[in-house]
Amino acid sequence: MGDELKQDQFRFFYDTAKIIFDSALRDKLLEANPLVMETVLPKLVAFRSLMVIRDIQLRKADEIKKAKEKAELAGKPMPAAEEGEKDPSKMTEAEIY
Repeated sequence: MGDELKQDQFRFFYDTAKIIFDSALRDKLLEANPLVMETVLPKLVAFRSLMVIRDIQLRKADEIKKAKEKAELAGKPMPAAEEGEKDPSKMTEAEIY
């Protein structure tokens, strides 16, 4: 059923639509209510996409933090490229993009 990226995108959209299906909006989703289809679903997809991006940034920041701690324990300096990384939770919108 397509390559890995297409499968991941399909899974993401399915999980997002399932959130609405499992909520009180089930009947409106099944009726293809324009409000749900044109407003609620796209906003939920956008919100979940931002949450995935945030999770990736936090995971990267955590990996860098662990690498720094490991390097300090071993007495080795951190490579310069990794020292310049900022904590994503403290970055402004302009710094993220």
